[in-house]
Amino acid sequence: MPQPSPKRSSARALWRPRTRRPPRVLTIWDITDGDTLVIMRNGRPDRLRLIGIDTPETPNSPRGEEPYWSEATEELRLLVQDTEVTLRLDVGERDQYGRLLGYIHNSEGTFINAELVRLGWARPVTVPPNVHFSDDFARLAAEAREAGRGIWQTQE
Repeated sequence: MPQPSPKRSSARALWRPRTRRPPRVLTIWDITDGDTLVIMRNGRPDRLRLIGIDTPETPNSPRGEEPYWSEATEELRLLVQDTEVTLRLDVGERDQYGRLLGYIHNSEGTFINAELVRLGWARPVTVPPNVHFSDDFARLAAEAREAGRGIWQTQE
């Protein structure tokens, strides 16, 4: 059984902009999976991939369904529902699939990329040149794993 979610304050503390690009406030259009959203940008939908994290794959993924994909997707939905998000870009703006790459936080100040790792629903993944929070994400993942949260929970 999943453990209760720990306090969210540590993900807020991580949000310290390290890039010179100004943030953008955006509206969420749809949630694709635990690490990909559709946002409204300049009046048009645009796919946004959260930098530095990887969540379990959905049944529609070429890699195939992975355990806890629905829980990771639902957690992202809960973190961003009924709120605008603030987007910060890093060095690389788009990936090979044309998705916008970014770090986001919700209107409550929660750093969403970090929060998903902290809660155990995402693993850190480092893809240079977008590496600003790599060490933070690795530390949060180690804490989640040790606590048995999210994808790290033991099966009973």
